[in-house]
Amino acid sequence: MHLALQYPEVVQSLMVIDIAPMKKNVSGEFQRYAKSMMQINGKVKTKKEADVMMQEDVPVCFVAPRR
Repeated sequence: MHLALQYPEVVQSLMVIDIAPMKKNVSGEFQRYAKSMMQINGKVKTKKEADVMMQEDVPVCFVAPRR
């Protein structure tokens, strides 16, 4: 994130994921989300394409609102 903020011209895209430094059971909902993200990795060029590919696996509450 620091690189993207300091040198935005060298960062084409960025995904920020907040992970807590603790051991915890991962919910089934999050497991489906993570699996879906791994399946689309490198196969999409736009957020809309990602939304379409993930819509069956990811509940609506995880999808960012359109601007």
